[in-house]
Amino acid sequence: NGSADNTPNIIQSLSKQYGFSFCLSENVGICKAFNAMLATHPDTQYICFIAADDVMLQHRLEKQVVYMESHKQVGMSYGRVSLIDENSKRLEQQWEPLYKGKSGWLLKDIVKGKVPITAPTIMFRRACFDVVGPYDENMPYEDADMNIRLAEKYPIGFIDDWLCYYRRHAANLSA
Repeated sequence: NGSADNTPNIIQSLSKQYGFSFCLSENVGICKAFNAMLATHPDTQYICFIAADDVMLQHRLEKQVVYMESHKQVGMSYGRVSLIDENSKRLEQQWEPLYKGKSGWLLKDIVKGKVPITAPTIMFRRACFDVVGPYDENMPYEDADMNIRLAEKYPIGFIDDWLCYYRRHAANLSA
């Protein structure tokens, strides 16, 4: 989505090494970029995203796919996240003590802000995405609206494991 640093070169190299698709677009906004990417990959079984400034832990994809395969009723899974600063130092203030992750029909808890579903830990089934529809391109960021729409129709699964580091800085879209 319009990365202007060296990210496109790094991702292009990794895509060749690991065999995944890479598409660079102008900065059209997260939701529009995600919808465009999903439109070009209709055969994908699971979908997850990671921002260029966050860090996906090495075991994340395997853990989530195994979880999703063994919990067929779940439309989306998420896990724990640790907050880091712009220098990759773990922050003292963490979200974890504020609330605990949980599984099930979570619509009310999501709307009330009682469930720590952090975007870089989300994985959802493509089939569920096709049911609830594309990202709302009028939204400034992707996860809140999509989480609500998925939780209206599907149970959500919590993986009690650290899946990523979420970088907090002044330029965060959510800030």
